Amino acid sequence: MRRAIRFLAIWICCVLALAVFGFVVEFGLNGAGRRVALARAWKTTTGTVIARDTRNHNSISVRYSVEGRQVDQSFQGSDKGIGEAVCVYYSLKDATLSDIRNPALSLRNNLEPLLAGCLVLGTFASIFISFPVIGHALTWPRARFRVTPRFIMAWVATAVVIGTVSNLISQPRGWRLWLADALVFGGTTLLCIRAFRVALDVPWMVYIKSRTFIIGVLLVLVGQVIGWGQWQ
Repeated sequence: MRRAIRFLAIWICCVLALAVFGFVVEFGLNGAGRRVALARAWKTTTGTVIARDTRNHNSISVRYSVEGRQVDQSFQGSDKGIGEAVCVYYSLKDATLSDIRNPALSLRNNLEPLLAGCLVLGTFASIFISFPVIGHALTWPRARFRVTPRFIMAWVATAVVIGTVSNLISQPRGWRLWLADALVFGGTTLLCIRAFRVALDVPWMVYIKSRTFIIGVLLVLVGQVIGWGQWQ
């Protein structure tokens, strides 16, 4: 029973850690925050394809009008030809935030693989951590290679820094965004401090069982909650 509870706790921590990492990358680098904002509320209009580039993932340039204002936007993955009409979904707050696919379905199709990947990778990671014998068998002949807390946190910190800088450069700032970025950055800093204070080959359970780790994870999660829907 204790082993089952221990495995469940490790599995939850692994999945949450991967989810946080994935969402930081998605929101910071791939503009998931803007897609969330568009999926919440949109209007539709009819645009006209004015250019097409088959070498760039079948991208098209579409011209549409919103309240007398002409907007030109590029979209990828369309088989429309020049001069053809296309339905454009645009944000009520920002006419340049748009898509030629249903925003809600598009967002779900993008995030579902991310969540599935977190579950699969989190499960494998928890197996490796909970059952070292199985982990060594599955990774043979690379059994000597160990994914240490330092290694993982270095990559997580890199993604957080890139995402935060990208947000600062490309997005309008409000107090909620500043607070969210500060909490995520501060929590990640605590996690890195914890990882680099312990020995290089310290077990994951030793790394996780600390107040610094718990506070760091809580700060990151609270930052994500505060910034949810604000990263646009």
